[in-house]
Amino acid sequence: MGRLSTLTHLITSITIFFSYIAGTCAFGSPYVYTGDSKIPTEHFEYLEGLDNDAPLSALQEGDWNNKIQDIHSYYNGFWVKLSVQNNSNEVDLGVRHWTTFEKKLFAVNSKGIQEYDFLSFNDGSYSFLGVDRIQFDYRINMPVDSITEIYSFFRFKPLHRSLSKRHETFRVESWDNIQNQAFFRSLRQVFFYAILIYLFLNGISTLIVTRDPNYFWFTALISTLIISAIYLSGYTLGFRGNPHVGQLIFSGILITIIQFFKSFLQPIPVILNRISIWIVSSHLLIILYYFYRSFEFPDGEYFTNLESHPVQPLR
Repeated sequence: MGRLSTLTHLITSITIFFSYIAGTCAFGSPYVYTGDSKIPTEHFEYLEGLDNDAPLSALQEGDWNNKIQDIHSYYNGFWVKLSVQNNSNEVDLGVRHWTTFEKKLFAVNSKGIQEYDFLSFNDGSYSFLGVDRIQFDYRINMPVDSITEIYSFFRFKPLHRSLSKRHETFRVESWDNIQNQAFFRSLRQVFFYAILIYLFLNGISTLIVTRDPNYFWFTALISTLIISAIYLSGYTLGFRGNPHVGQLIFSGILITIIQFFKSFLQPIPVILNRISIWIVSSHLLIILYYFYRSFEFPDGEYFTNLESHPVQPLR
């Protein structure tokens, strides 16, 4: 009887040990935070078929997977779950989402439930700053030596052809670091815009006085750079840029650069002049092409259907 009891205990211990190992290696295992913000993708779980208004109870009872099952979920929306074991000495942490345009967040731990309002570029609910939030980076209270479950909603509607899969860049770090980085990003943008506006005003005033064609193309170049900067700042300012319009802008920048240097370096060799004319003509055709295609945004098939228009980052 004693031997049977000992054997039973041994089998039970072995079963518990291997169950622990299997649970540790399984997808969705807790990410142990010690100060390193890089999170391996095997810690993420995915739930499809629920919208941003899904209640927390539905998320907790959902059938989670270790990868996206339906590629159309990038357009229709999906949830990502991450469990974080906080082994640092910090409680005031932040969750950073690299690129997103719609967001809803829950955080659940021993302190209770932290729920954050749904934000979207499309309905005007987005603002740069909010309560416990900077852009789409969130402040979360994560008790030390405890697990916090984070439920994060993603949707890219209309689709972004290169950024939609950046949901895998999901970071946890000190909230103070997130605040400082956001401050310096904003400060950098203010200085950049200030320099561009100064150059534009200086160029246009000099053009009026001197009538020098060099300053005409210089002012045109600065103007296209300002338009490009505004377009690229959509993530900060809260609007979703039409990528086809972005192509127009960048072609415009290239044309003005070429024309500026042609004007500034006159006379130029014939061969260089012919090459520049060919490049400018090509980009004028590109501008016409993307102007026509810009009307596809946001409901055209290119921005809604990944089967008709598959691209590598979304596969």
